[in-house]
Amino acid sequence: MTSKPPQAGQAFFDRIPSQSNAEADKCRDLYDEWASAYDQDLQHESHGYVGPQEAARAVAKHGVKDGLAVLDAGCGTGLSGVAVKEVVGADVVVDGVDLSTGMLEVARKKNVYRKLEAADLSKPLGIEDGAYGAVVCVGTLTEGHVGPVPALREFARVTASGGVIVATIKESVWKNEGHDMEVQRLEREGAVRVQSTALAPYRAAQDVKAVLLTMVKT
Repeated sequence: MTSKPPQAGQAFFDRIPSQSNAEADKCRDLYDEWASAYDQDLQHESHGYVGPQEAARAVAKHGVKDGLAVLDAGCGTGLSGVAVKEVVGADVVVDGVDLSTGMLEVARKKNVYRKLEAADLSKPLGIEDGAYGAVVCVGTLTEGHVGPVPALREFARVTASGGVIVATIKESVWKNEGHDMEVQRLEREGAVRVQSTALAPYRAAQDVKAVLLTMVKT
């Protein structure tokens, strides 16, 4: 049997906190430290990181409401913002929020965002209702990061009626941390209409998959 190649950035992965929504300071410090090497590590062949492209294709399939921007929630160094621009269209306006100011500084250098702000997705967002035509969240709803509450409800709140919410949710936490139940709750309440919860490649070289959640704001 052929063994998997070692992961680039393994030392940082090993330091990710185990509990979601509980240790924001540790997560922030980790990603501030990792920021300068993050793109090189995640784009290394040992990962095959395709989450941003998968999410961008889902947004493109639905489209973005005219005159409204895309919110990249948990934008990190901007890999998803780049993918949205490449796949959805160069003219689409993208804003980003992230916990780590170090990651935001790297994202700013990519020149794909209208604005970038620090925000903790484990808390309510300081964004008005229906401000965005689409919300994309890649790599943030996973172990030791952001849990389903209040993030998924907040994503729906800031999306305009008819807009789309696309998020990658690590397969290992989809049920274990209650993302599936929160999605069902939002749909029962009439806040969203779920279009897909299919598994999609995430870190393909490691055979890691994620639920590619696609919801339309009602």
